[in-house]
Amino acid sequence: MTDPLHVVPPRPEFEVIVERNVPVTVRDGVTLATDIFHPARDGQPVTEPSPVLLLRTPYNKDEVEATMGYNRWFAQRGYVCVIQDCRGCYESGGDVNFLFPEAEDGFDTLEWIDQQPWSNGRVGTWGTSWMGWTQTAMAALGPKNLVAMVPNMSGADAHQCTVRQGGAMELRFIAWAFWHSATNTQSRLKQDPWIDPALNLGAAAFHEWLTRMPIREGQTQLALVPAYEKWALEILTHSDRDEYWKHPSVCPREHWDNFPDAATLIVGGWYDSYTRATFDNYIGLSERGRRVRLLVGPWTHGSVKPELTYAGDVDFGPDAALDSFRAVHFDWFERYVRQDGSEPSDGEAPVKIFIMGGGSGERSIGGRLQHGGHSPPRTPCTPLADSRPTRPMSPIPQQPTGSIPPTRFLPTAATSRRWPNWVRCPAASPTRPRRPETVASARSSNPADSTRSNTRAFTAVPRLSFHWVPDPTFWSFRPTHSSTISK
Repeated sequence: MTDPLHVVPPRPEFEVIVERNVPVTVRDGVTLATDIFHPARDGQPVTEPSPVLLLRTPYNKDEVEATMGYNRWFAQRGYVCVIQDCRGCYESGGDVNFLFPEAEDGFDTLEWIDQQPWSNGRVGTWGTSWMGWTQTAMAALGPKNLVAMVPNMSGADAHQCTVRQGGAMELRFIAWAFWHSATNTQSRLKQDPWIDPALNLGAAAFHEWLTRMPIREGQTQLALVPAYEKWALEILTHSDRDEYWKHPSVCPREHWDNFPDAATLIVGGWYDSYTRATFDNYIGLSERGRRVRLLVGPWTHGSVKPELTYAGDVDFGPDAALDSFRAVHFDWFERYVRQDGSEPSDGEAPVKIFIMGGGSGERSIGGRLQHGGHSPPRTPCTPLADSRPTRPMSPIPQQPTGSIPPTRFLPTAATSRRWPNWVRCPAASPTRPRRPETVASARSSNPADSTRSNTRAFTAVPRLSFHWVPDPTFWSFRPTHSSTISK
């Protein structure tokens, strides 16, 4: 993959013609509203079959495109772009049932695309959060025409994390039911004209319901939208990890063996709620020989966050932001959707992460803490086709005596369960970290380290112990099996 920080896409070559609300009928007879962006010349769609990009969203396809503009942009560069409202959302039929319909609906949509004269049989998918789940859901059923994916900040096992945490409910998805039911304009959902204002204007706020948990059937405004109330109470009360939570739409982990050999760029953020799942998906797919790469930066949750240098009140410097996340998608699709997916011998490592730390610690004019960070330089590594983990990471060495070279702040499998822990410890006691101002520092012989903190770092591992980690080249990081992460 081209350096994601600096991808320069080509200029547009085509006009765009859009077909609106094309009905796609899935296996149970429900129709899903679909917009199709066709590359065109002289006012007519191109006649030759083209590569296709698919986005399935619960967030209103019209609004998503108006905000991001990805589909028109890709179509101007030769892709037929398909964007679809998920079941029960906005212009589509059926009822929202959390994530569960996404596997079959996505698979059926891919089959429908394969039958269209404008498709050349090669489809790539993309999207963030729920729109990432839609990708892994359809992939779990093994579609033959899915050749590339870019799931950004998406899940691997909803019961283990991201919907539940080891079985404990994450209330944000109950909040999502309250919010989405209020904003969803599907006519079938709100047939009576008073339902929409009742949900948006007259109802108690979700934070008020938090003081009255557990909620019950008929107790909240969700009773006005029974489909939402049904699944919200199901995921709230279904605490056991049984077949319900092993469905391909909510647990790709159980179905990695069925995934096609689609080149997959998994993107995540250190401050995202899906960080653990991001690494789980990478490890699971790479162990099965799938073509997969991983990109993780100091980002919070969202489609545009990879283009920001900051998360909350902390800034990580210019290297933290991608020049264009859209261009990163384009580069991936050019290689694996438009082309045959062959891997050049570029020597790139399969994992690219951003290492936080080394900033001045001062406040910017905007009030953000200058924490700093950098992306490690490229080092030779196995090409993508052979990027699955083949050896364990080097064992953590014993703390040496005498002068210790400077280290960087590093995540480990053990500390990336939710967000990475960055721990500063003095050399004298690796098991008893002190306050940062008491940390000893050492002079580096590497000129490149002159602008970074010369503080020694220790990384947290289970049982709250700390181990010294030497200054690494982390670009060629190869995770071991998820046994460390999945505890």
